[in-house]
Amino acid sequence: MRSLLLLSAILLTGCFGTEIPPQKPAEDPLANAPPPKPTVDPTKIEDKPNERKPTKPDEKLTRDVIHRATRQANNCPQIHEEGPFGEFSLTLVLSEKGKVADVRLPSELADKPIGKCVQKAYSVESFPPWEGSPINETIKINLKKPEAPAPAKDDKKKK
Repeated sequence: MRSLLLLSAILLTGCFGTEIPPQKPAEDPLANAPPPKPTVDPTKIEDKPNERKPTKPDEKLTRDVIHRATRQANNCPQIHEEGPFGEFSLTLVLSEKGKVADVRLPSELADKPIGKCVQKAYSVESFPPWEGSPINETIKINLKKPEAPAPAKDDKKKK
């Protein structure tokens, strides 16, 4: 009996003897963080759904893109040393989606490695899209035959 009284006294003091402190509401870890950056680029037309695309391509920008690709194409003879070489006319089909849709090569270049290099130089370029239909642009490129390296000078004189 004595142990029962002792046990009940321990239990009663254990239940009423401790006090639980009041809980603070959980703080938001992002409360003091800077606002998130926008996920869209406000300068892009695609990100502004209510704006219309221009009805024709930007002439200056398109000319700059074609000029850059032409410089790349003119370097193809240094990569592929076999010809044909010379001046050629190409027709580029500029897509309204902002890409070069097709590069129409003359028959001399069509199946040659140098022709594939020229096609790649133009097909990787892009420019702002527009509403409308594709445009054909005829350009000229000059594929110069690479110069042969100069023969090495022999420092030893023949005696």
